[in-house]
Amino acid sequence: MKKKLAFVVDIRGWAFDIIASHVKQQLSDDYEVTLYYWADYPIASHLLQKMAGDGIAHAHFFFREHLKVIFETVGAKSKAAAHLNSLVVTTHIPDYLYHSTDELIERKLVFDFVNGYFVTNADLKQLYDSQDFFARPDGIVIDWPISQAEVSGGQATPVGANGPIKIMWTGNSKWGEYAGYRDYKGLESIIKPAIDRLQQEGFPVALTVIDSAQQKRSRDEVLSTLAQQDILLVASLAEGTPLTLIEAMSLGVAVVSTPVGIAREVLPAQYLKEAVIERSAEQFYMTLKSLVQSRHRISAMKQANLHAFQQQFAPAGPLKAQWSQFLKTAAARTVPLATRQKSYSINRSMLRQYAINGARTFVFFLKRAGLVRTIDRVFPKAAIWYNRLLHGNSASIFGASGAHRAAQYETVEKAYRATLEQHSSDRPVVIYAPMWKGVAASTESLFADGRFRFPYFDDEYPEVVNHPQLEMAIETLLDYSPKQIIYSGGSVIHITMAEKVRERAPQIQQYFLWHGSPAQWVEPSQLEHFNLWHKLYNSRVIDGVISVKPDLEKILTVIGIKSFGLINPIPDLRRQFTLPVTQRADDGVAHIGVFSAVSSWYKNPFVQLLATLGQENWTLHTNVPRITFKDLDFRQLGRMESYEQLPRPQFIALLASLDLNLYVTNTECSPMVVLECSALGVPCIVGPAGDIFSGISDELAGYLVEPCVDNAYAIYVRMKRVLANKAHIQSLLQDFVPKYNAQWSDLMDGFYLTLEQERQVAPISAPADVTVTDTGAVARH
Repeated sequence: MKKKLAFVVDIRGWAFDIIASHVKQQLSDDYEVTLYYWADYPIASHLLQKMAGDGIAHAHFFFREHLKVIFETVGAKSKAAAHLNSLVVTTHIPDYLYHSTDELIERKLVFDFVNGYFVTNADLKQLYDSQDFFARPDGIVIDWPISQAEVSGGQATPVGANGPIKIMWTGNSKWGEYAGYRDYKGLESIIKPAIDRLQQEGFPVALTVIDSAQQKRSRDEVLSTLAQQDILLVASLAEGTPLTLIEAMSLGVAVVSTPVGIAREVLPAQYLKEAVIERSAEQFYMTLKSLVQSRHRISAMKQANLHAFQQQFAPAGPLKAQWSQFLKTAAARTVPLATRQKSYSINRSMLRQYAINGARTFVFFLKRAGLVRTIDRVFPKAAIWYNRLLHGNSASIFGASGAHRAAQYETVEKAYRATLEQHSSDRPVVIYAPMWKGVAASTESLFADGRFRFPYFDDEYPEVVNHPQLEMAIETLLDYSPKQIIYSGGSVIHITMAEKVRERAPQIQQYFLWHGSPAQWVEPSQLEHFNLWHKLYNSRVIDGVISVKPDLEKILTVIGIKSFGLINPIPDLRRQFTLPVTQRADDGVAHIGVFSAVSSWYKNPFVQLLATLGQENWTLHTNVPRITFKDLDFRQLGRMESYEQLPRPQFIALLASLDLNLYVTNTECSPMVVLECSALGVPCIVGPAGDIFSGISDELAGYLVEPCVDNAYAIYVRMKRVLANKAHIQSLLQDFVPKYNAQWSDLMDGFYLTLEQERQVAPISAPADVTVTDTGAVARH
């Protein structure tokens, strides 16, 4: 009797469904495979009950996040959970989502639960092999959406001697927008600019676009259109497997792709130079220009792709055996019941369970009623919530439960110990809270070694006097006896930590790294924040203050507080985030950014926003909510793109696409946005407080420093001047960056030398009794 195997996929007709349907067909000799669609089961326990009724013995989840929802909403002692616990359960990793250290830790319970998992390309295998929080993958199994039996002919169609070269892009141009991505697939910023330039220069190319974000097409229609093409373009930022790449190979179509997923692994080696290229409009233009002028080479690529497909994806090829071996290996592996039960939120909140199930049920009926697109047109941000709920990422909306957090911190402790073991003994351990994005970015740019995130997860509020894992964090720290600790940003929980460390290990020197300025003391919460740490200095809990506000350390020293001054470096963002070297294609529109985490007077967003509303052909990109302007009758607001909080890689990619950014603030310390813009070659206008340019490049300062920070017209005039001289300013930035970073490096060397000298001397004498008037309550800083 055949073993009953369940494939759990997301939505009919989407990529997982295409792959699962094909693999089901190929495994039909050995397994009775049933497809279950997650979108059909808004209550996860109903899916488990259906599988139990169908006699399923092995369940393979194509998207691992669905298991997280099950653990959050299904009772550990329920019949549904008991059935799932009795099954062989597997999953696989087809994408680059959730692969940072903290995201892997958050998913440890999923990977501990399953009998096995695989990845879909060599790069993903290296990534998951390098972590030691849970079992490593069983191997690589490439996505298998199609076989030779589904396509006709053994010869690729040669390129015609005359007529245009037929080029195609297909996909979802809005993919990932629910997660904060923009143009992830590269249609607007890569493909169209490259093709437009070729056509303007008279090269015979014709582009066909099938964009599912604009109109749904049947898979048969897409494949039929693809079969008539000469070249398929893939310009994604990252993908596990671009299915269209495999489909193009099966139809004898040449491929030009960014280095994503399996591209280097499956495309013929002899054509990789032009088949796998850098992700930029310039590189796509250059590569296509060369190919268009060599039609016989396109024909050779087409035939080579078809041959490579026949070797790797045929029914008699390696993939069927790899799937069968994986399923058998997983079935022979036992996961203890106690381990599986630990994955459930045993002490879960019933309110939380009802909230997740209720929200997913609401989304289910929206889709059934055909209202999703209508709501998206009226409330564009609704699509973000809809997709998160539909695909199982409810934790990003409802947060993690306490039981899951406690279990995750068992793995966090392991990560802490790994960090401390690798930490250089002559460098301080730097503690910071990732919830505050500006402080986190500044901390991570300043200190490459010994970074200690506490609380660990960026959805944990740090302005509390206690934390369930505080004792674990302190004990882990003290096990490694750091000589010095820096509390960067200094959240309230860090005050408790500093007091406990001083009590238990008085020999450890402790410092507070202040990212603020006395100008902010007009806000009571900012004043109270500094005073809390000043009291720790007066009581000798901390040994000094570090500042990133220019010259602030000097006045603090004058009033009797031992202080040190630092600046943030300009980071190498293009290397960190693998960004394209070119900016947004020239569409005749100037793209201008205004981004501010707060709307206080010292960030000054509204004066800058007003400056952008001229009649010029400008488009504003901002995180200031559009609803803020609902009562302002400005026609120019139609040329505004607004953003919610973006993941850092997507925010950096957005910055890189701009022509100009504004950061004309009233008070600033070591402004990260300005430094990031400089790294990306994007001119950024600042006020005098944010002037990082003077002294290194007075000419650059002459362009980018606006002294009249509250004068919208002055900012407007300066914007026009900067845009008119953009190319020259970018050349000045190229010269400025290495000089600035050399200055930063010398400053850090001096700082570490001073800290070393501090360790050699006796403890500090009683500081001067200097007190700043207390007022207000603790709040975010």
